[in-house]
Amino acid sequence: MARSTTPTDPEPSGEGSSGVTGSLQFTMRQTKNIYAGGEIEAGPFQRPGSYFGAAYGVLGFETRSSTGSISVEMIGGRQWLRYEFNAPDVPVTVLEPRARAQMALSSQVSVGGVIGAGLLGDAGWMAGLYLGVYSDVMGSMR
Repeated sequence: MARSTTPTDPEPSGEGSSGVTGSLQFTMRQTKNIYAGGEIEAGPFQRPGSYFGAAYGVLGFETRSSTGSISVEMIGGRQWLRYEFNAPDVPVTVLEPRARAQMALSSQVSVGGVIGAGLLGDAGWMAGLYLGVYSDVMGSMR
């Protein structure tokens, strides 16, 4: 995923930062169209020694067809950004709406894209592509 942030506390150079992170999301269907779960995200940013980490709760609404799905979700949680080696982590509370779309490749695999933007302070934005793997035979897509 690509992620961009603008710090609420000025970092040493006074500039924002961007980088590529990886995330892992686990959700379970609560009703026919509602899912909930959690997500973790981490990765390096442009400046040497800078690093991003996050943990979120996820609540979403999904509409499905036999070929894929479209969903909206809200994540809430905490992000931590370290601007350089030996610098303290800067914690930020996050509330981020997202839009997600995916296409079924088989009964248990999908590919998709997601985009979102933070609502609190200067939380930045995110966009990404993903591979989805399902534990059941795509009851999630039918």
